[in-house]
Amino acid sequence: MKLNFLLGSALLGTLVLVGCGGGSSSTAQNTPQSKTPNSAQNGKVIAAGITEGGDVIQVGPFIDSGHDSPFAIQQDFLTYIQPNQVLDKNRLLVSSGSNFGAPSAKPINGQLDGAVISISTDMQDTIIVPANFASSIDSVTNAQPRTPDSSVIMYAANSDAYLNYHNRPESLTALYSSTSFPTGLSTNNAFGRPWIANAPYGSNAGGTNTVVDPDGQPLFALLTESDGGVFASGLSERNPQFIEGELTHGAMGTVFIGPSPERNEFIRAVFLVANGDGSIAQVHVLEGIDGLTAPAVITPLEQELDKAANHDENAIRHVGMVFNWVGGIGKAVYVTDALANRIAVIKLSQGSYVFNVEEGGISYLRAPELNIPVDITPVVPEFANADFVSVTTLAAGSDMYIANKGNNTIVRMKQDGTVVSVKNIVVDGIGTLDAQSPNKVKSMTTSWDGKKIYLVIGGVHPSYPNAGNNFIVAMDVF
Repeated sequence: MKLNFLLGSALLGTLVLVGCGGGSSSTAQNTPQSKTPNSAQNGKVIAAGITEGGDVIQVGPFIDSGHDSPFAIQQDFLTYIQPNQVLDKNRLLVSSGSNFGAPSAKPINGQLDGAVISISTDMQDTIIVPANFASSIDSVTNAQPRTPDSSVIMYAANSDAYLNYHNRPESLTALYSSTSFPTGLSTNNAFGRPWIANAPYGSNAGGTNTVVDPDGQPLFALLTESDGGVFASGLSERNPQFIEGELTHGAMGTVFIGPSPERNEFIRAVFLVANGDGSIAQVHVLEGIDGLTAPAVITPLEQELDKAANHDENAIRHVGMVFNWVGGIGKAVYVTDALANRIAVIKLSQGSYVFNVEEGGISYLRAPELNIPVDITPVVPEFANADFVSVTTLAAGSDMYIANKGNNTIVRMKQDGTVVSVKNIVVDGIGTLDAQSPNKVKSMTTSWDGKKIYLVIGGVHPSYPNAGNNFIVAMDVF
């Protein structure tokens, strides 16, 4: 099919501040002064020992939407969302470059280690994640070990127990696991499950996007024989594609954008994936991979991804993405462009079978307060509309939080790019983080109820010098 790349022009210049102008993403007449960051209350360290942390999301409640919901497809789904279970709504899913002791599937698939773990947010004391807590994994029946107090539970890792082979031996992606060097997380809380973006070979080959059952294995439900729950570049493209494209140079972020355009008695999810070459692709859970944009819509991150795969803690390993489904802007995805200090805005239109980019529908939000923006999350996530429920979906009219790795600040921004306020990141036992701090923010999520922000911070916390090289902080919203 003809390549359908619709590239709009970037918005040049900086954006107006609160009270200084209108509500569209247009170039300001005058260059505004940066807002001075205000100190937030001290962030509580809720967990340490996160080895090579990447993305973080809060699970949030799964809604029994009544149409093709996970409760209907998987009868034991309810057991996994109870308190202290792996998909308890208040727990965090955190990606890592470590297997935490789980036997590696490298001899089978040659891919990088990595895991997604489930961490409690309800413990009074700081959780120390044991470096080898998952070493007991020896089969599918013992695939989700936990600490004695259940504060940490393995969700999935690049280990034999999580290979697509167990559910879909006939699939083209049978020797791919649920996760391998995970970089991005999102959820479909209405009629689906968590999804994981992975860079199993760094930027040296294509990425994967996986839909993962509560037991940590790729999706069991037979939706597509060629893929099961693992969509891999070069193996899982829709045939024929409506838009040319793939998961190329490693997947670095993912976001749920709701039901597929062809609405019938079955509701199928679509996720977008940010690639290492700066392109965006789309994954239909039944039909596979199509493209969406050309490369370099965001600044390519192959070099950053390869440094991260080689254990460089200062490298960027994650692209933040949030989805807006309603309001004047229409369906749009906001994507962090860290190396260009901007946020890409991609406006979507629905074709008969795939999503397209509106004509002239790619623009950029710029502001002097953006300083290596590495993640983005809703101020208020969508947990009402049964088609779009996810902690990575913006509720109607919600602002956005943007995490700056450069100077360790969090920017609250309206969807038109207006900066509302800026906060320093202040951590118990360290104080205010700034541009010179050895600790840098890597990713963040808003709690599903909009009351907390959770941050993955790179570097060792001085109070926990022997507990991994990343930790998680909880701070109040603002």
